[in-house]
Amino acid sequence: YVLLADLAAEDGGDKTTQWIIYDIPHSVDELREEISGGGSSDVGRLGFKEDTGQQPVVVDPMEQMMNGMGYGGYEDPEMAHMRSMISNVVDSSFDPDMRAKEGANSFGTMEYKGPMNGGQVTFRLYALKGRLSLPPGARREEVQAAMKGKVLGKATLNAKVS
Repeated sequence: YVLLADLAAEDGGDKTTQWIIYDIPHSVDELREEISGGGSSDVGRLGFKEDTGQQPVVVDPMEQMMNGMGYGGYEDPEMAHMRSMISNVVDSSFDPDMRAKEGANSFGTMEYKGPMNGGQVTFRLYALKGRLSLPPGARREEVQAAMKGKVLGKATLNAKVS
């Protein structure tokens, strides 16, 4: 998915891009208010479970006992293999190419820049048949060019801001 948010000024001035998000995973069904802005962003976590990012803990009581008895550095080979398997699965799910990304808005930042004064904000959500695979910070023109031939559907929401 791609989300573009634009503000048309009340005085008829130029339209500004307030927010761009692309490569949104299909499993995402909401955007929380705190997801972007103020210089920080959780857009890259869209589509991930809330506990994602926590490295799994595999505890071996024998390791703890051996290390506690002064045999520091002991690691059971089976436990080491299990940790490796779990880490590989977790690491592959954190592939940055599979995450949502924010593009550069009209102000040159990668965050939601809500309207300061009145106007009409238009949110456009595009369903795509594939990822755009652009790097983070892509400009609107780059996002729109990469969308060509991939759009399956579009929804628009207009909101008047006063």
